[in-house]
Amino acid sequence: MAKTILAINMCFLRKRWVEPEEWARIMVEQLGLKYAEFTSDLLDPFFVPEPARSRIAERTRKAFTERGIKIIDYYTGVITHCLNLLSHPEPQIRETGMKWCREAILLAQKIGGDGIGGHFDTIVDAECRDPKRRAARIDGVIRSFQSLSRDAKEHGLKFLLCEQMYTPSEAPYTIAEAESIYKRVNEDAAVPVYLTIDVGHACNLHYLHSEEDLDPYLWLERFAHVSPVIHLQQTDGKVSHHWPFTDQYNKIGIIHPEKVLEAIEKSGSEMNYLVFEIFHSLGATEEMVLDDLKRSVDYWRRWVAD
Repeated sequence: MAKTILAINMCFLRKRWVEPEEWARIMVEQLGLKYAEFTSDLLDPFFVPEPARSRIAERTRKAFTERGIKIIDYYTGVITHCLNLLSHPEPQIRETGMKWCREAILLAQKIGGDGIGGHFDTIVDAECRDPKRRAARIDGVIRSFQSLSRDAKEHGLKFLLCEQMYTPSEAPYTIAEAESIYKRVNEDAAVPVYLTIDVGHACNLHYLHSEEDLDPYLWLERFAHVSPVIHLQQTDGKVSHHWPFTDQYNKIGIIHPEKVLEAIEKSGSEMNYLVFEIFHSLGATEEMVLDDLKRSVDYWRRWVAD
């Protein structure tokens, strides 16, 4: 039987709380969680200069170790997702994207994470509309991940993660494409390059897809065994809403814990971190944010003990 562990992406902390000791306190005392996915929006390799970057990284590792919190990985945040980086048409910008990723690897090492993950590129519209140019961009990203895997190994990391998305500009966005990219990138990778399956990302309604691409449970059945980090959000299957698992949204959402766990089991997976990735507007109060997250954790605790 697959072992599942509840964790949380620390995106909910961005802009509201900035001290590592405060992050650790909220994780344990407010949410009762001991596993975290760090987000680059809290400590960006470019926007936070040295030596402040290393000081904050060291404080984070110390505060989390003292509280008994395990940092799973260092994941891309909002800033990175707004940029083209590894798929930008300008070579110098692609190289800057690689530099960002290499600095992220160093930060992951400093905070005690086992890997880095997320989505590091977006293909521009003109290239998305040309199958040959789009394929060439994907080839380039695969080579970039393979190069980064060697950096990761050199600095003691155990894996990289590539997230499943839901538009052609952000590959992979279909089950077939995810299978292809996963196989190809790992043909020459120094550490495993896994997938991150997000249960709310099976929503590519407006682009070429098959019916199976719209089934979050089929994504899990196919890939949970190569997706050690699975993102949890409540959603209606039409948009990646990143809703909390509260009564209000569970009534209209399609993500049900028992079905998630059943799909993971069917995949043959041995262990998965189930990582809450829940977003709130800036208009939500801090009390509202923490209450929604606590309710979400309590809801999932009915099925997942760890």
